[in-house]
Amino acid sequence: MAIYIIRGTVTGHVKIGYSGNVERRLQNIQTACSEPIELLEVCPLGDRSTERRLHRQFRWYRIHGEWFKPEGDMWAWVARLKDKINRKNLEAMRHGWL
Repeated sequence: MAIYIIRGTVTGHVKIGYSGNVERRLQNIQTACSEPIELLEVCPLGDRSTERRLHRQFRWYRIHGEWFKPEGDMWAWVARLKDKINRKNLEAMRHGWL
């Protein structure tokens, strides 16, 4: 099981979920979602309790279900995730991996 964090590219809303098959789960979400989504992070050691803890931590920003509006400390958390991804991509480009 893994925790995944995705973001709607139009609204910026963030979804925190968990799945045994993240790739398939993202395909299903994209099919049902009216906007493109991007994967921000996958935490391979996460489980349902980790997901619930993150949902509780960011409950003030909940829009609906597992979707959150990234404001306040959640915005800072999402920004750190995006920065981490950008650094990984930069490193990959330097090494010719992308």
